Amino acid sequence: GEADFEANLKQISLSLRKKWMEAMPDSVLQGQKGRVILEFGINEDGTILDQLVRTTVSSGNQTLDDAAIAAIRNAAPFDRLPISYAGPRVSKISLRMTFLYNLPIPPRP
Repeated sequence: GEADFEANLKQISLSLRKKWMEAMPDSVLQGQKGRVILEFGINEDGTILDQLVRTTVSSGNQTLDDAAIAAIRNAAPFDRLPISYAGPRVSKISLRMTFLYNLPIPPRP
């Protein structure tokens, strides 16, 4: 069967949320709004691929963007990726994460 990433994604999400809350800018606590979308890869050992976190959509505010990037960098390394039971081993995964500051979570399509 396929490798099960559900547990990994849950761990990544929880770890990111914790680190994001720690890096939350004061301006957000005062109601500043913004949305940041970041892309990054995770190696098999849980480290960030090439130490690269790319901003796909900026909030337009460097402080908000930096806090989201810091959350990813501070949450790494993540748990090791699961070993696939059939086919080639998974050596990396790519993720796109959306960080919403004082904005509602949009409904899933």
